Amino acid sequence: MLTLYDTVHNYQKEDPGNAKYWAYEFNLLVACRRGEIPPLSWNDVDLIRNQISFSHQLVEHRDNQTGERLLEIKDTPKNRKERFFPITPMLEDFLDRLRENNAVYHPDSPYLFPREDTPYGIISLGEVYQVHRRACKNNNIEMSKEFVRGTHAFRRVHETSAIDNGISRDQVGRIYGNIPKTILKLFAHSPS
Repeated sequence: MLTLYDTVHNYQKEDPGNAKYWAYEFNLLVACRRGEIPPLSWNDVDLIRNQISFSHQLVEHRDNQTGERLLEIKDTPKNRKERFFPITPMLEDFLDRLRENNAVYHPDSPYLFPREDTPYGIISLGEVYQVHRRACKNNNIEMSKEFVRGTHAFRRVHETSAIDNGISRDQVGRIYGNIPKTILKLFAHSPS
């Protein structure tokens, strides 16, 4: 059986210019919130400090009068604090491949995951989840609410793994943007 990484690498080979496949691999590696992925730019990647800054998010809301769906890039993430994710060796390799790919398919975009035919020039909120559904279907992974709850489940897997490997709950909270109350609720079983 293929892993989700193998599956998404196949999608990238089939359609290398489609940023949603690259964004899905990024989400497998980083497990950020879905609204944090689209507005990421190369300015958010700090190779000197070896970290990625999450300081923006794409949000969707409805116009109160027209009911029209509106998208907006907000300057602060969900918890109103800028977060920094460490660039691991796997993430560094991914960013190198992404930079090479974008130089060919999206040379004028400052974004990691561009889609030039949209108002902001970035992928939409739902595109990573669409890839996830397809990857699960192709790998015969059932997506039931009791078992797999979409890409947000990646966050819990990453956070649990970090805590199980000795990273403190406070540090995990700073990396993934959870408040201490949430960390205690989700990870009360953890010794750290």
